Amino acid sequence: MTAGNQIGEHVGRAETRMHDALKQWDAADLPRCEECCELLRGAITEMEGAWRAAENGALASAGTRKRLYQLRADVGVMIQLVDASTAFCRGLALRIGAGNGDSAESPTALPLWSRSEA
Repeated sequence: MTAGNQIGEHVGRAETRMHDALKQWDAADLPRCEECCELLRGAITEMEGAWRAAENGALASAGTRKRLYQLRADVGVMIQLVDASTAFCRGLALRIGAGNGDSAESPTALPLWSRSEA
């Protein structure tokens, strides 16, 4: 891998992981959100590799730099979506008791609109 090629290869792998994460993402499916999170971590690792290559003197074309900056923005948005989806799924699982017999209708669970504490 040549120095000029190094950044582009990192960016290409990061884009692939980002697109895979986007295809995998399902806001209502916690296991898919978790897999999406792993793919985004891989994209971030590749972007960090591109930044390190640049710090070590590798040059990138204007197009590659533009792709890297766009990718950074896209990954940031996906992180927010996945984080919100994951929090929702986990909160919902806690609210319905995650299959342990407690449900929103159980006497121990407060209604969503209740302001009182148990």
